[in-house]
Amino acid sequence: MISSDSSYLVNFPGNLSPVTFADADPSPILARLVKKYEADSGKTLYPGDPERLLLNTAAYELAVAYGLLDFTGKQNLLAYTSAAFEDHVGAFHAVERLAASSARATQRFYAEPGLAFPVPVPETLRVSPDNQLFFKVTRPAVIPAAASLGERPFVDAAVECLTPGEGGNGFEPGQINVLVDPQPFIAATENIETSAGGKDIEDDERYRKRIYLAPGAFSTAGPEGAYEYWAYTASQAISDVAVISPKPCFIEVYPLLDDGALPDQALLDLVAETLAPRDRRPMGDWVGVLAPVPVEYSIEAEYYVSRECSGKIESIAAAVAQAGRDYAAWQRAKLGRDIVPEELSRLMRAAGAKRTVIASPAFTAIERRAVARAASITLNFAGFEDA
Repeated sequence: MISSDSSYLVNFPGNLSPVTFADADPSPILARLVKKYEADSGKTLYPGDPERLLLNTAAYELAVAYGLLDFTGKQNLLAYTSAAFEDHVGAFHAVERLAASSARATQRFYAEPGLAFPVPVPETLRVSPDNQLFFKVTRPAVIPAAASLGERPFVDAAVECLTPGEGGNGFEPGQINVLVDPQPFIAATENIETSAGGKDIEDDERYRKRIYLAPGAFSTAGPEGAYEYWAYTASQAISDVAVISPKPCFIEVYPLLDDGALPDQALLDLVAETLAPRDRRPMGDWVGVLAPVPVEYSIEAEYYVSRECSGKIESIAAAVAQAGRDYAAWQRAKLGRDIVPEELSRLMRAAGAKRTVIASPAFTAIERRAVARAASITLNFAGFEDA
C-alpha cells in the first residue's frame, strides 16, 4: 500500500498540521461494508462466512484505492511531495532541482628539477587517486622556469572531478597523485588540499525548502527571503543562510555549509556572483557575502549511571560519548542557534545516564550571523547511583 506518512512536516516551515485526503485503514472500511451488508440482507456475518471473506477482499482493495487517493492528493502539497512529483510542484514556481556538482581540489604539478624554461599544464590534463576516478584541470597553468639547477619548480592549479557527486570528496593531500595524461617535463603531481564540494543531485528536503522560499525571489525590492533563496541556489553545500541589514541599503549574507563548516573564499565569491544580477537585488543595495562568525565553547560534563545498569556501563559510555558528538553537531548545524546545555543533558540521559552535571557550556545567546562550534568534548563517568 502507498504510505501516507506525515513525517515530511517535521522540518517544514510554518509547522503545518497533517492532512488526510482518505483514510486507508482497512478495518473501518470492512466494518462499514459488513454493517451495510447485514442491514440489507438481514443476515449476521461471521468470520468464516463466504460473504465475509468476499468483503475482506473488497475492503483490502478499497484500502489500496484510498491509499492511492491520499497519496495523490498529498503529492500536490509541497509539505508532502517527493521525487518526480516534487519536480512538477517546483515547475509551478520556476524552481528546478539542482544537478549534482563535482568535487574540486588544488593540485600541485612539479616540473623536472632545474629546467630553464616554463612548462605548460594544459586544461585537458587529468589526474587520479586510483585510475578509476578522474579529475581534470579547470584552467591552463604554467610551471615557471627553475631559478637554479637544483630547484624543482611547481605550479598550483584547480582540478575538478569528472564524475559529479560526493564520490570525489575526501581525498586527503597527496592521495590524488597519478598523472593520467603524461606531459613532457612534468615529473609528478599531488593534491595539496582535501577534495571537497561534490554533491549528489539535490535531495527532496532541500529542494522543498527552496521551493518554499521561491516566491520571495519574485521581488527585486530586497526581501530577506529573496536573498536566502538565491544564496541556497548558489551551492548545494549551503545548509543555512542568515541575511542581515546592519543599516539601510546594506545587506550582509552569511552562508553556512553542511555540518556547520565555514565557507572558503571561493564559495563566498560564488554566492556573491549569484546575488549580483540587477534582476535579483535592488540597484541601491550594497551586498556583502561573509563567512559566519564562529563562537567556540567547550563541552565538559560528568554523568552518573543507575546501579542496576552497571552491567551495561561500556555501551552506555559509548552512547553518552556519541550524545556529546550529536550535541556538538546539532549546535553547529544552524546559524544563530543559542548554546543550550539542557539539550546536552537530555541527549546524555537518553543515552543511558541517570543524572548529569554540566560544567560547560552555560547558556549563551548566539547572534544570527554566528555559529556555535565545540572546541573540545569531555564527558566523564562519575559513578553509580541508586535508582
